Formats: sequence, structure tokens, C-alpha cells
Amino acid sequence: MPNAMQNEGFINWMIPAYATTFRKLWMKFVLDHQPKDSPFKNGLPNGTYFISIENNWNLDRTSENETYFELNGRTVFKKRIVFSTVNWTGGKNNFLGYAYLIVGVIILFIGCGLAIMQSFRPTYIRREVEEHIRWRKDS
Repeated sequence: MPNAMQNEGFINWMIPAYATTFRKLWMKFVLDHQPKDSPFKNGLPNGTYFISIENNWNLDRTSENETYFELNGRTVFKKRIVFSTVNWTGGKNNFLGYAYLIVGVIILFIGCGLAIMQSFRPTYIRREVEEHIRWRKDS
């Protein structure tokens, strides 16, 4: 495949899925970079869209390389196309992104506080640690 390392869709598809049911983001529609006279300035306009799909990987049970799963005693194969909006973290929900940011900010404040303590009273932390070690040895 020519220019495989520059093809974002191919790179994303080659990343292994973490579960048997998964979604892969194939294309992003970026509104910020649209020209002012573009019909897509405010997103996709209402209307009927036609998609041409090429089936390069047939889902049948006889294929040796195929993985399938069973649900209530029957074999299930599914391929779907989903149009969805993604957020700045790439998912359907902002919770994980906000949680990472909040924990990161808390750790940053703790680190800054310890650095300030160390710069004003360099022996204080060492004394506290030595006292704790001595207390642990005595008990």
C-alpha cells in the first residue's frame, strides 16, 4: 500500500481492537478548516447521502481467519456503519478526559507544593522522613 504511514484511516484500522465489539473512527469532518462559502461550514446539510461500500472481508463461518462469537447459542457476525459525533478525547463521553485533567492538575499542585517546601526548608522533609523511618524501626 503506497503511503501507508501517511494514511490516517489505515493506521487507525491497524491498531488492534481491545474487545470483540469495537468501533473505529475512520474519518473526521473538521468544521474549523472549511472555507467561508462552503456548504459544510455548519456541518453536513440535511439530505440523502449514498455510500459505496466495498466488502473486502466477508464474514462467513467457513473462513479460517475469521473470529466470530455466539450469542444465546447462535453465531453472530455484524458489520455496521455508524455516523456519530466524537468529542475532543475521541469518545462518546467526556468523563474520562475530564478525570485525567483533574487528576493531573491535582498532582501538579502537590508537586509544586513539595517543590516550594523543599526550596524554603530543605531539611524539613528529610527530617520528617528520617523520623518516620526511625519510628518504623522502633516499632
